[in-house]
Amino acid sequence: MAPQPMFIAVMGPPKSGKTNFIDQLTGTKGKRAAHQVESHTQGIMEFTVNLSNDQQYVFAEIPGFNDPCRLDWEILRTSAEWLIRSPTHRRENRYRTNVKLNGIIYTHCIADNWMSGPVCKNLELFSRLCGDKAAGGVRLVTTMWDQVTHKELAEMRVWQLENNFWRPLIEEGARHERFEENSSSCAWGIIKSLTGEGEALLLQEELVDARRRLSETIVGRALYGQCQKLSPMVSSPCAASTSNRPLFSRSSRYPDFAFFTQRLNSAITLDRLGLAPYDYVIFVVGPTGAGKTWFTRQLLENISKWDFSQNQS
Repeated sequence: MAPQPMFIAVMGPPKSGKTNFIDQLTGTKGKRAAHQVESHTQGIMEFTVNLSNDQQYVFAEIPGFNDPCRLDWEILRTSAEWLIRSPTHRRENRYRTNVKLNGIIYTHCIADNWMSGPVCKNLELFSRLCGDKAAGGVRLVTTMWDQVTHKELAEMRVWQLENNFWRPLIEEGARHERFEENSSSCAWGIIKSLTGEGEALLLQEELVDARRRLSETIVGRALYGQCQKLSPMVSSPCAASTSNRPLFSRSSRYPDFAFFTQRLNSAITLDRLGLAPYDYVIFVVGPTGAGKTWFTRQLLENISKWDFSQNQS
């Protein structure tokens, strides 16, 4: 009788090496379609590998949060649907049929100079999605060692990760693994360390056993809290149940900007900001690292040279 398939989820921030890691496991670099199976949930890709000992591995590449092409709430929702759905029958429940993840690979680019806001955000949400019981099946994998130019600095980053950012997960059983050689053998060496039967993730238990809504789960509330920090005037940018009309349309990956502007106009008043009727209010928005600070600094340094009289009506 053939052994049960091993299900491994590969998570991590965008551009942290998830795709390359799976490519090394499956040998699909540049030819993924041959190994990719149809995803049960849009946005999550599954890849199967059959070894010579009849052992089958199923690797799922799950998008990271702060993806420029997807809303965070959409990523969480599709991830939750994949985690509780059967891998063979769409109407069956993956968790109810005792199909659990045998392990989770969480990638982190060791070449990053610091823990940026999006990277910290991904780690926080991952920890809340995973929970303490499943931490023993987590491998915190540092990637892109071939891009490291200063070995001592990289080792200092490892120390900071293990003793600060990753410490809660490591104390619960997670392990740090180095993907130092960009090779199949190195990737499989990390996978072979995942020999357990797997524990249910906290998110699975909350959605199935406790029958909570996604917005009521620990990771759902954490994501909503992050949205509140970014936009406190919005009652609920994530959970449609808390507003007559959601900030983000379900039929689109992009914000409903007309509704967003309406909310801003109602929250930002002349009295609140101490503005005169003809003062200008300019919002500078964009992804992390897109140049908002530089652009704003250029505005402030050159504002004395502008002539606004032509724009007055």
